[in-house]
Amino acid sequence: HSAGVTCISFVGEGELVSGSEDGSINMWDAQAGMRCGGHASAHAGSVTSIATLPSKHLIATGGPDGVLRTWDHRDWDAAATTSATGDCEPLRAVCYIDEWTLVLGSAFGLRLWDLRRMKTNIVAIPHAGVTTVAAAGSCVLVGNQDGCIDLYTAGWMARPSTRPW
Repeated sequence: HSAGVTCISFVGEGELVSGSEDGSINMWDAQAGMRCGGHASAHAGSVTSIATLPSKHLIATGGPDGVLRTWDHRDWDAAATTSATGDCEPLRAVCYIDEWTLVLGSAFGLRLWDLRRMKTNIVAIPHAGVTTVAAAGSCVLVGNQDGCIDLYTAGWMARPSTRPW
């Protein structure tokens, strides 16, 4: 990268991918410490978020213009590109739930993105802007600007459990 690293994720055994302020994404062989793939101009601005689905060779990246891109890291072709937030709100967080569904976070809330239909819907509006998301099974953790972490479970529209961690 020619600028600061903004996000990073493990891809699989011994590999990781990073996004940068320069708009690039790089894949790295962690053991050799060498770049082994990537895309020099993944986003026009910085790459603000990155998520991986190693079993399907997929990487999702988000940018400050609300653009979501998915990549197949075997050939680095953009599998899909779309304005994910629809309102040019910076996409701050991206996380795979499964191979067809992403959770997206912005200052306006959480969205589920259906990769089959290329559609999104707002599923929750947290009490503060979303800064990061993580998923495991039917649980989604959401970090907020006010310092709280919300835990959403299977009933997405239900009120989250909030902890001031």
